[in-house]
Amino acid sequence: MSKVSKSTQNMDVFYIADWLVDTNGDYILRNEIKIKLESRVMAVLLYLAQHPNKIISRTDLETAVWADTVVGYDALTSSITKLRKALGDNARQPIFIETIAKKGYRLIAPISISQSPDRRHKNDIEIPHKAIKKRLTPILVVLFLLLAVALSVIIIPFNKDTSIDANLSMLNSKITKPSIAVLPFTDLSHSTEKNYFSDGITADVTTALSKLSGLLVIAWSSSASYKNQTTSISQVSSALGVRYVLEGKVRRENKKIRVNVQLIDANTGQHIWAERYDRSINDILEVQSDIADKIVSALSIKLTDEEKRLIAKRYTTSVAAYDDFLKGQSHERTSQEETLIARDLFQTAIDRDPNFARAYGALALSYVDEFRFRWGVHSKDTLNEALVLSKKAISIDENLPQAYWVLGYVHLHRMEYKEAVEAIKTATLLDPNNADNYGLLALISVYQNKPETAIKLIRRAKVLNPHYSAHYPSVLGQAYYSLGQYDKALPALREAINRNVNLLPPHIYLVITLSQMGQIEEAQWEAEQIRLIAPEFTVSDISDMFPFSDQTKQQVIMDQLHALGY
Repeated sequence: MSKVSKSTQNMDVFYIADWLVDTNGDYILRNEIKIKLESRVMAVLLYLAQHPNKIISRTDLETAVWADTVVGYDALTSSITKLRKALGDNARQPIFIETIAKKGYRLIAPISISQSPDRRHKNDIEIPHKAIKKRLTPILVVLFLLLAVALSVIIIPFNKDTSIDANLSMLNSKITKPSIAVLPFTDLSHSTEKNYFSDGITADVTTALSKLSGLLVIAWSSSASYKNQTTSISQVSSALGVRYVLEGKVRRENKKIRVNVQLIDANTGQHIWAERYDRSINDILEVQSDIADKIVSALSIKLTDEEKRLIAKRYTTSVAAYDDFLKGQSHERTSQEETLIARDLFQTAIDRDPNFARAYGALALSYVDEFRFRWGVHSKDTLNEALVLSKKAISIDENLPQAYWVLGYVHLHRMEYKEAVEAIKTATLLDPNNADNYGLLALISVYQNKPETAIKLIRRAKVLNPHYSAHYPSVLGQAYYSLGQYDKALPALREAINRNVNLLPPHIYLVITLSQMGQIEEAQWEAEQIRLIAPEFTVSDISDMFPFSDQTKQQVIMDQLHALGY
């Protein structure tokens, strides 16, 4: 853990509200839930705990935790965001860490020093009743809405009508198919650098299963939130709304690989199927295919001939190319620097196997993100390169859903809306459980001035991906803004920023939402945050970032930013 001076009290183990904090082990624990924290994140928590109920400036925190290290502005912000996520806190209605605008942060939860939960006094861990009520009311409402959606939604069957509204006609159907979550496989390899490999295998098994229309599969990004957590199967099942859970272990040593997997019925705790694979690393793709086959058999899922072919699909014959691809996946879509690392790895994979369609699709995505999020040159040539790469992927494998998704993303930013919807329709037919299909359709709906449709689609995406990325609340906030419902847009946009402080669109929409609500001083402060995270951003970039079919909407955003002195 980072070196932060400790007070005279024993701060190796303490409680923040009802969370046990172990600073030596870098974890927090409550009930049976154990969450590992990064060393720097734990150091931030410790420093705040040493100064409870006091406003700590960014400068003091950065000096204490990062010492003489030069760090970017978002290092502390990212650490605070991770802390809030781990503690289950809410930046807008905090009961743990409060943000004081222009001043810093304050730990407002009670702190108690004890080695045993039994030795605590009740008042030491009591959270104020008003705070609980404040937090529980919206949480219960959200849980009720999610339950209502889960009971009413089935995969949206796309018809020949290219309008998005026409594809929402089956929202009231009931879910009757088996539901499953694939938990992150535990990596038992000696080198921690191989974690990308076990994560990649887990993601690919999830992808293979998600292509099956007879199965409801929770998105990999949601299942990934349980990595390194000691959460019970019943807790996972309840949180994700699934009956079946697949868990596994991976050990990779030299040219050998061992994979242990087991399928569990969370309702009964019964192990339905288990298998151990001791294979050459060259057989890893066959192992993934066999796992999917065995799950299909165990759950008595009927497959179409096309699904049988898709589930047996090998993406590449080169293990080295596949390894580079998995490394690239572990870096993509987080920041400009990480995306450029991913791009180099995807290109290396293509150099090893020129027919690796998924690598072309992933490479294309890196160029669209560069264009949209204002990374690098972000010229029209960047978008054209993405178009060429995504079409190349499809020419190699016309049944690759990821390639059609990227193609739709490209068409959207080329303002070719019909083509964008058609591409996502194809992606959804090939991969009906992919939550990001509905997320991108929601984004297209926003730009086609159909915010009500966008909201329905995002709700559908959240059912498939309960632990969704920052993109979902960002799109939701944009949709509410388009409806003039600024009070609903505000929390969605703040949630997006809390999930990914580097994501630019929610920052921009937060500024103009605050402006519309008459909160000019706070809007100006948020505008300063844009300058810090994206110093090269200019108002003229709005036209490319937000491809509205009605371009007067772009001008409204630009005028609002100009009015705030941007």
